[in-house]
Amino acid sequence: MMKFSRTWQLKRAKYRTLRDVKCKNDYRAGLENNTFDSIVLKKHGMVHNTKYRIPLCSGLHKMLLLAVVFAALTPTLARGAVQAPRFLGQGGLPESVVSEGHTKILQCQAIGYPQPEYQWLKDGVLLTQGFSVQHFYKIPSVGRTNAGEYRCRARNPAGTILSPAVKLSVAYMNFSVEREELPTISDATGTRTEGITENSNRDLDYRATVTVQSGHPALLPLPELESYPPPSVTWQTDDHALLYGIKYAITQPGNELVLLDTSLDDMKIYRAVITNAQLGLETVTGGVRVVVG
Repeated sequence: MMKFSRTWQLKRAKYRTLRDVKCKNDYRAGLENNTFDSIVLKKHGMVHNTKYRIPLCSGLHKMLLLAVVFAALTPTLARGAVQAPRFLGQGGLPESVVSEGHTKILQCQAIGYPQPEYQWLKDGVLLTQGFSVQHFYKIPSVGRTNAGEYRCRARNPAGTILSPAVKLSVAYMNFSVEREELPTISDATGTRTEGITENSNRDLDYRATVTVQSGHPALLPLPELESYPPPSVTWQTDDHALLYGIKYAITQPGNELVLLDTSLDDMKIYRAVITNAQLGLETVTGGVRVVVG
């Protein structure tokens, strides 16, 4: 009968060196097996730092050999099982700008053992009462009330850590003009403004007539505007000619157009072009007609 008895030896080397597990006296088929496999042992998702060389013996003997290796590793794994959480990818942007109505997912991923759990805060106030294994916080439809500073806490039995703050800003732009008649502008300017209407929030039919005496300045009003980031505003005549030069000025804040010295040549219709670069949105207001008397 063929002899299958073997002698198993587990030779321990210094830390982080290759460890050999050898089988001797392999009489199978009268051949000596000198081929080895290298494996990395894992337990509960943790990769042990030490590699073992396993001889390619018979299936049964290889299973016994692995059992010996795991038995040797068990005390080491038990001692190093608990690891305090630490965050991954903390080089992200400290500010995030999201368009109103879009979805935003904030992420906060940590490693440790056992697997960390997460809790989210906005401006120091808890958003979730308990901890969860989900490492993200989802806002399905971002509104202006969602703007603020967000942090997450990650914890496991070894400790709790707090992430750096991420500032969330919400980009939006809309008009908030009531249907009303504009008051008459001060007589000192010689200007009279009247008539303003609104059809919808962003499709604004803004029509006004400004009457001014020749040689006096005229102030052309702009619809009341809510926007973040603040928009850029340029004025142009109805033939799309841009207005530059010492004759024109734009108030800050307000972005209203001032004709500093009116003449009959200024009797045109003027429109404002309002652009929010973050949204990629451009709006042209309804015309403002200037009448010079």
